[in-house]
Amino acid sequence: MHLWVLGVLSSVVGTFSSGLGDNLVRYSYRLIEDLEVKPPAWRRPFWVTGWLLTTIVDTGCNALALALASMSLIVPLGALHILWGSAFAVIINNEHLGKLGLFGAVCIVAGVVIVLLTAPRDDDSLSFDEVLQKLESEGFLISQAVTILGILACVTGALRGSEFVVRFLTPTIPGLFGSSSNLMLKITELLISSDGRGAWGRWEFWPVILTTVALAACQLLSLNHALANVPAYIAIPIANSVLLVGGTINGLVCFAHSSWNSLPFMGLGISICVVGIATLASKDYLTSDPVPEEVVPEPEEDRKGLLHTTQSSYNTDNHVVSVNSSETIHC
Repeated sequence: MHLWVLGVLSSVVGTFSSGLGDNLVRYSYRLIEDLEVKPPAWRRPFWVTGWLLTTIVDTGCNALALALASMSLIVPLGALHILWGSAFAVIINNEHLGKLGLFGAVCIVAGVVIVLLTAPRDDDSLSFDEVLQKLESEGFLISQAVTILGILACVTGALRGSEFVVRFLTPTIPGLFGSSSNLMLKITELLISSDGRGAWGRWEFWPVILTTVALAACQLLSLNHALANVPAYIAIPIANSVLLVGGTINGLVCFAHSSWNSLPFMGLGISICVVGIATLASKDYLTSDPVPEEVVPEPEEDRKGLLHTTQSSYNTDNHVVSVNSSETIHC
């Protein structure tokens, strides 16, 4: 079996785990909604399981996938996170998908299939020094310069722009950080695979791994900030779409120059994935067992008169009393 196949399977397992984990965390909060004294998160099994699946399993599977297959193949598969999350939302949290949601799911599946058929699958075998040369290549420098300028522009716009502009620029920032953190993670893994344990003993390795950790932290912090200030149905599709497009372009520019002939097909697949992400993430899901609205009975006609509700007030020992009463007016 080719290594890229294992990389794809690892990515699928990771996105499956994150989609399941998100919904287990959500389910843990639903279970305690009616409790007066809510237990801490670490004492709730569903919350702990969901957190482990989302942060540990998904992160490990993504790192393994990037080590086994090309970045341009693995990054677009992140769209499956939204697909699995929507499916488990129906199964676990009794949410309703609807026709528009099904359309989004079909778009993601179709886009992922196109990417799998057209994206470069394996990376060239590189030595430690050859991987370091990637950090000095025009493709890497230009792509990261564009990313940095994009982040600065988004931060400036979010600070000075209107509320409408802020809602779209704020979640763009974690997407840009994510595209760069995935690129640096890929380079880190290539350095390790090229020299094994010897990579840890070379000083050039440490700036790379520290940069990777810093970018991942910035991605997490900026995503939390976006979710705290922008509705999730806007923040999630924008952040995921920017990461998907930016990460794929970074992979093509830095590692797969020979695959530019497949770029139109990859662009089509990625565009379809973005449409699916936006459709699913922006869908207003309804629980299958909605809370019934309070029904106010209409006045009924009594055989001796009309039944109606009035509100009266009277004074008793200097206290004002308000009374809701049903009175019968006789004919």
